[in-house]
Amino acid sequence: MRTLISVDMLKEMQKHTCSQLVTHMKDSITKELGENSTNTLLRFLSELPDYEV
Repeated sequence: MRTLISVDMLKEMQKHTCSQLVTHMKDSITKELGENSTNTLLRFLSELPDYEV
């Protein structure tokens, strides 16, 4: 059995961790693929449940 949660259900510390993860992924994708890697980042973010892009 699985339980799905949204970002709104997270505690503040967890939201901060999620934001740090997104920032890290953005930096990593930009470093690997260059400044024009917006599509890759948006695809990554869209795969996160209920994360607002």
